[in-house]
Amino acid sequence: MQVNDGPSSHPIFVAPVNGNAQWSSGYVPGRIVPVRSPPPAKAPPPPPLKPPVPSPARPSVFNLSEDESRRERAQNQQKNTYICVGVFFCVFLLILILVLSLASKDVLDENCPHHNPVLHSWNPGHDLKKVVVVRSGEHYRLDSSATLYSVIIQAGGSVVFADDKKGSKNITLRTRHILIEDGGALHIGAPKCRYRSLATITLVGRSDETAVTEVPGMGRKFLGVNAGGTLELHGSERLSWTFLTRTIPASGLTSDHSFQKNFSRGINLRVVDQDTAEVLSNERFDTHDSYNDSMRLSELLKSLPVGRIVALATGDSAVKNLQKETKRTITDLLGSNHVNNLQYRQAWALVSVIGGGNASCTEEVRDHENHDTGGKALARREFITVDGVGFTVTAYSEWKNGYPTTGFQVDAVDKVVLNLMDDVSSWKPGDRIVVASTDYSMHQAEEFTLLPCPHCNSKQVRIQGEVVVCLRVQVMTVSLSLRQEKGENCLPESHKQTVTSDQKPARVYLMSAHLSKYTDLRISVDGWITHLQDPDAGIWYVFHNSSTGDSHGLIPETKAELTPLGIFFNNRVHSNFKAGLFIDRKVKSTNATAADPREYLCLDNSARFRPHENSDPSRPRVAALIDTLISFKNNDLGVWIRGGDIIIRNSGFADNGVGLSFASDGSYPKDEGSSQEVSQSLFVGESRNRGTNGGQNKYWGIGGVDGKMRTLPRNKTFPVRGFQINDGPVRILDSTFRAFSPTTERFTMAVGFSLKNIWQLTPRNHLSSLAFQPSVTLRAFFGRPGEWFEQNDLDGDKNSIFHDLDGSISNYKDTYVARADNFLIRHPQCVDVPHWNGVVCSGKYSQVYIQTQGASNLSLSISRDEYPDKPMVLRGIRSQTAPSQQYQPVLMMGKSYTVHWNGPAPRETVLSLINFDQGDWALLGFCYPNETVIQITSDIYNKQSNSFDGIEDYGPVSSISDLEKRQQERKYFFDKSVGLLWLYARAWHRRDGHSYCSTAGCERVKIIATMHANQKTQTCNCTANAYPKYKKPASNIVPMPKPNTEPCRACGATQVRTVQAPYERTESFVQCSTQRSDLTIIQSIWNYLKNQKKKTETD
Repeated sequence: MQVNDGPSSHPIFVAPVNGNAQWSSGYVPGRIVPVRSPPPAKAPPPPPLKPPVPSPARPSVFNLSEDESRRERAQNQQKNTYICVGVFFCVFLLILILVLSLASKDVLDENCPHHNPVLHSWNPGHDLKKVVVVRSGEHYRLDSSATLYSVIIQAGGSVVFADDKKGSKNITLRTRHILIEDGGALHIGAPKCRYRSLATITLVGRSDETAVTEVPGMGRKFLGVNAGGTLELHGSERLSWTFLTRTIPASGLTSDHSFQKNFSRGINLRVVDQDTAEVLSNERFDTHDSYNDSMRLSELLKSLPVGRIVALATGDSAVKNLQKETKRTITDLLGSNHVNNLQYRQAWALVSVIGGGNASCTEEVRDHENHDTGGKALARREFITVDGVGFTVTAYSEWKNGYPTTGFQVDAVDKVVLNLMDDVSSWKPGDRIVVASTDYSMHQAEEFTLLPCPHCNSKQVRIQGEVVVCLRVQVMTVSLSLRQEKGENCLPESHKQTVTSDQKPARVYLMSAHLSKYTDLRISVDGWITHLQDPDAGIWYVFHNSSTGDSHGLIPETKAELTPLGIFFNNRVHSNFKAGLFIDRKVKSTNATAADPREYLCLDNSARFRPHENSDPSRPRVAALIDTLISFKNNDLGVWIRGGDIIIRNSGFADNGVGLSFASDGSYPKDEGSSQEVSQSLFVGESRNRGTNGGQNKYWGIGGVDGKMRTLPRNKTFPVRGFQINDGPVRILDSTFRAFSPTTERFTMAVGFSLKNIWQLTPRNHLSSLAFQPSVTLRAFFGRPGEWFEQNDLDGDKNSIFHDLDGSISNYKDTYVARADNFLIRHPQCVDVPHWNGVVCSGKYSQVYIQTQGASNLSLSISRDEYPDKPMVLRGIRSQTAPSQQYQPVLMMGKSYTVHWNGPAPRETVLSLINFDQGDWALLGFCYPNETVIQITSDIYNKQSNSFDGIEDYGPVSSISDLEKRQQERKYFFDKSVGLLWLYARAWHRRDGHSYCSTAGCERVKIIATMHANQKTQTCNCTANAYPKYKKPASNIVPMPKPNTEPCRACGATQVRTVQAPYERTESFVQCSTQRSDLTIIQSIWNYLKNQKKKTETD
């Protein structure tokens, strides 16, 4: 009976009183009443809580039903585990099978024509009599090779060559002809799904076979596409050219070795580094005569680490004092089998590895007979460097004509591995490649066959044969046959030429800048000729006034000189005769006439590149940006650019005659205020690419940096310049110079000037933040009389000057560096730099253009009153017979000068104030006959409108002191006792930016002199009368700064100091490994900038 007395610690089921004692107290035989209580009655409040009393211990009784239940549960759990494991493995196998099946098949790609689901597999077999016509609704995938009489695809039908991702579907279709027309299509690959396999279409039969019916308009043997037909052939893209990333010496190894000598008695030894093939030790041990040499050989071998390669060869005899201990050492360390039995004058050679035992040893012994005969003992073994380049070490010993001969060779044959910049997995064994090592004439070019290379990665290839010339970091191309075609009317017969192997027509000839919106991504110009008449430049921007050729007259006249350049990024130019990049000149676009007999399309020197918005000179300028240009091994100029605004940045110039030269567009630039700039660039005078003597490389001489022989630009004595200042205004900043060091034959300078220069040089040529490596021993040079410079006495030569903004060149901040004999710009505190032929001065400098009319063949002599005995004589920029002349001296502002002539004074003289800032002045005295009638006016010339404004007259004063008191007025003083006309050349208006002239226009002073008839032939040189009357004590206006004592750590090109190639360890520019050439560094900059641009575009 169920009992429920409320909460209790007693069991719910109670055994009967007469129950068997073997049952547990919780067991109730018979019917089991469900354990469910009726709703409890309302219970009284519980008694106060008492500490719990533990239940009395009861004896445990074995329960059979619980054990069976537990066993059953365990069995079920085990069964479930087996089921889960089985299901898991089944799912895993299904996934694995699915993955493998998908991997073994092509993934469907809508861009691949052979994946089109409407295609039917087609295997037509081989029947040369079978004619196949594919019509509308018929779409076939050719899965195997076939031979047919003809294939006609028309009316919407299509045929697609089968392909797979492994490229194993090599299909050949042989037929007399294939005709595609009226909606028919034949596809072999697609633009976005290149054909990987080999597809061959072979046309059989003869085209003149009359038994075969001719197809109208096509013939009998053809692959033809009529109206409405589609033929698409898209094979796998093959990289045509790339660059080396590691230099390969002429032997193929970094440390090749070759040695042969007669009568080198004893044991001759070479120790070779197993990782680099470098010969580490080169010694001879006279073991025939010297006990000490024998022991020394033993000690040397014991000191070598395990793995070193050792080559031994005997000369004459080596056994008399060859000790047992030494023999034991050779046997134990090198595994020799013959050294213990070596006999008198036996030839013995061994190549082995320290610790390699007999398995690593190759040796040979030959007997000697009758003192003059005997075989050659030769030992040779192959090894591989850590770079994967295979090499052999050879040792030999022999008797020849009675003399013992010993030799060693470490070289690479058929195992040279080239490390390349790009993925060249499309190049296959058997392909022929050309390695064109850069030089001034591209003479260093070798052709190789590719060999299988299982251990090469996708950017490595192995070549067959020996490397003859040093392969520097340069271009490599798949071998191509070049054919030049030219019309019969292009050149007269006397000018027709054949393109030889030394004249590679790999030129980019851009006829006009305005036609090129995007110059390049990757142009590499490595050949000789632009066209047969002008083997000058690599990339040449030539300007046209109007359209030429077939488009002549169809479009309005262009404004090429005013049109923005577009994008010019990531180009390289090298091995050109005249210039790598050339932006200058125009083309005559009219036919020859009696008035102008020059031929149609001949070159003209009057172009001035000045890009503006919408080609409108009244709109703002659009600077031509040349980014990441690499120019090297150009015989004359790396880059020549005339015009402005021009900006070059992130570029490199190496091994050029002149790295970079800018030219402005005239004394009054057509584009007033334009300028030129180069920044973040590297200039290298002599890289480690020393070139090859021969071919078109005419000049072979000693380098100034390392004293080794190398090919030279232009001539053995040609003055090499990194950056050439031609006129200006130019700016060069944040750039690095390396390896400019002169020799006894040749001046080599980082910064130089145009040779034999008649033109002006503005003091607004600013240089700053430049870094010069220790290999630069001549930072700047102003020339000396001699070869190439001639007398060094033309107007531009004498006025050479530049502004050192931060002292990074001269060590004096905000100073001007000029030629040493120029006393127009000097003061007593100037610092002479004799090996530059220069002087460093503080001050403020500008130019006065002195233009004359009515007197030809005149020389001008100008003296500063502080140095009257040091005049500067100027010839003028025009020919001596010209009716007008122009002189362009650089003057220190705030000083007085006198001007004299070597003949009669000119009738008219115009002074133009160039680069004057507002308030700048110079006091000028001009020599005239004392009875001359003077008229002076000032005006402002507006070049754009070609008009004159603000015309005012000058009035006379009675004395020089009165003139000095009235500087702010337009006055003059004519000292008739001396013959000097004094006036102030003063700038009244503000000048902005890089403009030569003020914002109001070009301020001028015009002097008209009317001379009496009896004085018109009088020579007007007043020097003797002017001094000492007007001589003044020398002084400076701007104090000379103190020299810089700390090196400029922020100077130089940022990329040059930080960039590295991915295969090089981190190191500074100065600490470059000997394996890196300067062109490697330029290449690193190129890669770095290209990656940076991609990153920027992605961001």
